[in-house]
Amino acid sequence: SVERVAKICGIDPAFVFAQMRPSEKLATLRKLRAADGSAVGFVGDGVNDSLALAECDLSVALSEGSDLAEQASQVVVSGHSPISKVPALFLIARRTMATVRQNLMWALLYNACLIPIAAGALLPAFGIVLPPVLCGAAMGFSSISVVLNCLRLRHGLSRRALFP
Repeated sequence: SVERVAKICGIDPAFVFAQMRPSEKLATLRKLRAADGSAVGFVGDGVNDSLALAECDLSVALSEGSDLAEQASQVVVSGHSPISKVPALFLIARRTMATVRQNLMWALLYNACLIPIAAGALLPAFGIVLPPVLCGAAMGFSSISVVLNCLRLRHGLSRRALFP
């Protein structure tokens, strides 16, 4: 089960560990982090997972486990068979970060083009000046486009895509 979920998430099998004692989990987590300084994630459900959940960079608790594990984690996956929903977390995170990058690039390009025009950069060469009302509308359009892009993310995450 752990190997199957890791494969779906795109995690290298060399970095997948299961059936370990609490002290081994903590030691492995620290060893992985010290190896190259990368972020380390951990999925657990019991009291014996709490120390590792509290120490890792990304901690996911399964709702069928203990309250202590849920308290120590950053994300709690609930519902029937929560381990099968862990890949959906990765998909949501990837798509969210892609949307953040898109919004950032859109805002940078949009503002890099329109702020100089609003400031009168086209006046000397072409005699064009944007009225303040149009400048304000353009900035409002920028904000609306960012919100619409975020809403596209929400509607793009269908149940079928999340839970095949």
